[in-house]
Amino acid sequence: METNLFDILVNSKKPFSVIQYFKSLKTNPDEKNKEYQIMYLGKGKVPVIENGKVVMDGKKIVKKTETIIKYQTMTKDAMESFLFNINRFNLIINNSDGKVYEKGDFKKHVINKVKEEYRTIK
Repeated sequence: METNLFDILVNSKKPFSVIQYFKSLKTNPDEKNKEYQIMYLGKGKVPVIENGKVVMDGKKIVKKTETIIKYQTMTKDAMESFLFNINRFNLIINNSDGKVYEKGDFKKHVINKVKEEYRTIK
């Protein structure tokens, strides 16, 4: 059996979050389906920012590798693993837009590991 990202993160004991939100078709906005994504930290290429501006080399954006917040849509197997392990997560947000579950203190982990200019969550 192929190991999914969810299982890898659970076994690594690194903090991460699972986001549950609703998706609907434009042709039928009243019918909504639950979707799940994993939010975790990983390395990625980002623009170099100096004094609040992106650094350019001619017409090309200068990039570097940094720790950033990444997202991955969960597979059916990953969703089943999550639902089986849901008691190991803290429900952080629960409103009409969806839910956010956190394993470990993901928000604090983001603040400690991701530079402010590369955060997409507050």
